[in-house]
Amino acid sequence: HTRDGERRLVEWRNQFLRDATGNIAGMLGAGQDVTEQHHTSAQLKQAEEELRLTFRHAPIGMATVDLTGNILSVNQSLCTMLDCAEEELLGALLEDLVHPEDQLERDILRERLLAGEIEYLRDEKRYVRSDGTIVYGVVRCSLVHDSRDRPLMIVAQIVDRTEQMLAETEVRQH
Repeated sequence: HTRDGERRLVEWRNQFLRDATGNIAGMLGAGQDVTEQHHTSAQLKQAEEELRLTFRHAPIGMATVDLTGNILSVNQSLCTMLDCAEEELLGALLEDLVHPEDQLERDILRERLLAGEIEYLRDEKRYVRSDGTIVYGVVRCSLVHDSRDRPLMIVAQIVDRTEQMLAETEVRQH
């Protein structure tokens, strides 16, 4: 505690001082106030946990993807939308989930995103579930950069439009 009663955290180190014969002759101690570092670290951990929970429980499908298209993480909404377990999606290529007729255009858009020609991409794609059924989705992808402004990964958000597309098709048929 400080003189005014404030509680501070101190990181303390001690080292024995020895005489010429190796016997302990004293001790040297030094302390460093780490209160602010501890507070900042706690805030960072809380922010990271809030971000993790937001990603995990977002009402739309979300994934992080490396620069070659491999899925790094997914949320529960995407697993439900694609009717896949998280373990099935991790490490898979995002393009492998896209309907074959929609893949070429997606590759072109991803290359433009990586080249910095576009800030984010928005596209409508068909995704294929493991049982072969089609999910119509609106995908939005943006590039995440590291501290040196180099491309690090892609964040993808996918909104399921299947029910809306089926309803529109039914209306057109009537």
